[in-house]
Amino acid sequence: MLKTGGAYVPVDPTCPRERIVGMLADARPAVLLTDSHLFDEIPVKGVLHIVCLDSDAAKIDAASSENPEVEVEPNHLMYVIFTSGSMGQPKGVMVTHHNVSRLFDSMRKWVDFRSDDVWSFYHSYAFGYSTWVDMGCATTRGQAGNHSVRSDIIAARALRVARVV
Repeated sequence: MLKTGGAYVPVDPTCPRERIVGMLADARPAVLLTDSHLFDEIPVKGVLHIVCLDSDAAKIDAASSENPEVEVEPNHLMYVIFTSGSMGQPKGVMVTHHNVSRLFDSMRKWVDFRSDDVWSFYHSYAFGYSTWVDMGCATTRGQAGNHSVRSDIIAARALRVARVV
């Protein structure tokens, strides 16, 4: 996703429908990547371009795996994470590439990140901490434990299918 210059909004399909509707209405994503078994649960059919990672796999596999020719700047949006909404409505927090880079650069004083690290992933990927795991794996070439991580290549190909890049 990040290779395409696009930002992402993690949406946990186990969240209440009302929360998902609000998040998607607020974020207004251009493309929604999902799996076909969740398709009927998506509350905004017809509004988004939807790519099913499983049923559209042949199209995704046929798309180029070359890195897109996109220049990503530190101030570009990386992702939007939604707050819990404990003080009212959930709010989208916009996080840039610079924010995440700064986090990992500052942590190197205390943590010796290595490529043989295994990052523990035991919570919803729509929870803010999940970015620590995802970006930790991406920046150190480490591995995530206890969940399946889809590769950047698959996401980039899916976005090509959606004609985003």
